[in-house]
Amino acid sequence: MTNKEKLIKKLTQSKNKKLLNFKATAGVSTGNGGCIIMQNIKKEILTGWEKETQKIANAFVLEVFGEDYLDDMYWVADHIGSVLCVGDHFIDMYRIIEYYAYNATPEQFFEYYDWDLEKEPPVSFRNFIKYGKEIK
Repeated sequence: MTNKEKLIKKLTQSKNKKLLNFKATAGVSTGNGGCIIMQNIKKEILTGWEKETQKIANAFVLEVFGEDYLDDMYWVADHIGSVLCVGDHFIDMYRIIEYYAYNATPEQFFEYYDWDLEKEPPVSFRNFIKYGKEIK
């Protein structure tokens, strides 16, 4: 029995409520459709991730740059979740996550963005928020 067949068997025979709900929403059945089902599940997860990533990016741009910049933003090479271009700023998605994780202000973001372009060696956003420009 292949791993795919084992997974389908487990999902279709499980009495676990989460797996039963998963089966119902994913349309899991036995037979040769397992691969298609997993592809659909992956596509659904990725689509959800892209939508949530875009929501985070929109919130960031609105908060940091302002409403006028919502029409002046795009993902570099159309890769959602990679590098966001806003006006003439290029921002890695991880930096956006850090912005929220460290409760930074728009002023701190812009100060770090400008400072980081000149500073050698680079200093993490986290340490910049924590210690300021006094980092050696």
